[in-house]
Amino acid sequence: MHSGIPLYTPIPQRSSTITSDESESEDVSTAVGRIYSGGRNGTIMNGQKGQPQQQQQLRGHVISAENGRAFSNSLYNGLQSPSDGEDANGVFHADNVAILHEAGSIPERKMSVPRKCCFVASLLVCFLSLVLFLWVIPCSDEMACPAKAERTKTQNWIRNYEKIELKGVINVVEGVRGKSRNLIFMYRGDKLFPEFAESNKRRNGIISLIGSSGKVGWYDQMVNEPKSIDCTLIDADLNGSPDCLVMDEYGQLECINPLSGEWIWHSPIYDRKNILKQNDMLDFPLVIPDVDGDGVKDLFFITSFAENKHNKFVMISGKKGELIGDSHIEKECIYVHKLMMDAEFNVMFNCVLIKSEQQRTKTLAELYKLIKHKALDMKKIRKQAYIPQHKFFGQRKNTEKQRTITNVGGKQLVIENRGRCPGNCSTSALLADEETGKVLWNVSGRMLYGMQPVRLTFSNFGSDNRSIIYGFVVKFWEWSQDEPDNRSTRDKRETSSPNPFANLFVQKPTWTLPETDPIPPRTRRSLNQTLRPGVYQTRMRYLKETVKLIVFNSTDIKIENTSQSNVIQYCRENKEVKEDVVCQPDLNYQENSLIIADLDDDGSQELVSYYSTFVKAEAGPGDRSG
Repeated sequence: MHSGIPLYTPIPQRSSTITSDESESEDVSTAVGRIYSGGRNGTIMNGQKGQPQQQQQLRGHVISAENGRAFSNSLYNGLQSPSDGEDANGVFHADNVAILHEAGSIPERKMSVPRKCCFVASLLVCFLSLVLFLWVIPCSDEMACPAKAERTKTQNWIRNYEKIELKGVINVVEGVRGKSRNLIFMYRGDKLFPEFAESNKRRNGIISLIGSSGKVGWYDQMVNEPKSIDCTLIDADLNGSPDCLVMDEYGQLECINPLSGEWIWHSPIYDRKNILKQNDMLDFPLVIPDVDGDGVKDLFFITSFAENKHNKFVMISGKKGELIGDSHIEKECIYVHKLMMDAEFNVMFNCVLIKSEQQRTKTLAELYKLIKHKALDMKKIRKQAYIPQHKFFGQRKNTEKQRTITNVGGKQLVIENRGRCPGNCSTSALLADEETGKVLWNVSGRMLYGMQPVRLTFSNFGSDNRSIIYGFVVKFWEWSQDEPDNRSTRDKRETSSPNPFANLFVQKPTWTLPETDPIPPRTRRSLNQTLRPGVYQTRMRYLKETVKLIVFNSTDIKIENTSQSNVIQYCRENKEVKEDVVCQPDLNYQENSLIIADLDDDGSQELVSYYSTFVKAEAGPGDRSG
């Protein structure tokens, strides 16, 4: 026998043939020795009457004992196993339990150095794999798309927000992962009644609403009233999502994170002494390529050089809000506005002189040299991608006539406003076929104003063009021609009319702007608007706001009033200067109070609309809600 660990398998025998333990051991040893040493041939004893059975070919199923391994009962190829025992009645029972018998000692072999290194390396690989899959490979949730089941579906909701007037364009921004997108608004407090203004100095600001429910995500209070906001232009903190640029009524620039509501920077160009009184001429900053090399697009802005001049050119870092270089004063101009930039990086602007207005052009390289006093590497500038700019929609207060033309689905909607509202204005709107010029729908009236329409497209009804539905959503303000009784301005009045879609909305709790201001992260000086000399009169006006839905396909057209609300408006008028009129809610701020967007990434579009009005609060006779 070869050295190794022998396997003992008892050979079944009749009890009458066993004469002694020694003979049994001898027979077993002989049988086992034949199996191990035979390699391919072996003799197996028949358990019945101890007669030798015919030899069987093992076909290589025997494993050499030299390697210290055992063989299984598959060795017998379906024959009776030698481990089967026979009872007194001649019935055999399986006995497959292997019995090990120690025949020799195993020599101790020390692990070689290479094997030790491989062993340690394998342990390290296992540990590093665990660390890799737990902490390294899992990426941030910000760049991942949530599963459809995780997304919060947008509900039809309606909610009131007291003591604020929402104003300006609705900005749609990314929300928390798995949630809907958020809505960013500017707001202002009461501008006409001092008893409210004294109770809250920081009554203006920015507010974020959760798109799926209308809940307030965050709000930042400001002293000055925000004038313009754009959340699509620059990524100041380089987190992959655009941040919001805010310009207030006096021209101060600020940048805010749309998700957290934290201020990223405040521009230092603000100077109370040089505030331009004609703040309607303030332009939103022009976005220019990254000229300071910090990875963020920069800004070109016009600010005031003196109280009556608005002609100073400055460049501002988009990342930190700091000035780039010095400044340049366009001395020939009283004020500069209407900034534009073409694809060749030529900056166009209107220069207002004493008796005329001219359009002028300077290259970006020329402006950079005037401000920074060194040349600009235009090769790097031209490599940068397309630069989006702020879009302004809506009328200016001094506009006497304006026309808005909107096209979609082969139809054209033309809205023309004339005069100045609310005193003397009129509007005409018509829908026509672009090919034939046929008028499909029109409306006109006095004391009426048509706002900026939005396009509507349903393209998921099939591949056939006839199944695609197009449309417009447009909002109208119509003032009552009856003179209201100003003595009843504090009486509560119903502010809504029957709405055919009212049963689809879920009424949400009212949110009220807190009376006490939180400690501001940055202290800014309080600015109070100064009134022109004259006698002022405050009037209350009634108006009706109507939202019209115009939908059509290639064969049919349908027009529906989706909502209708009554609005109470107060206007402070200067009897000596008729153009000096301040109203709240202001028509100019409601111009873009409609938007259509997919807030929950489900492929469908949601219509978001807001309006502001004065109502009497339940708490006391002197409170008002906007």
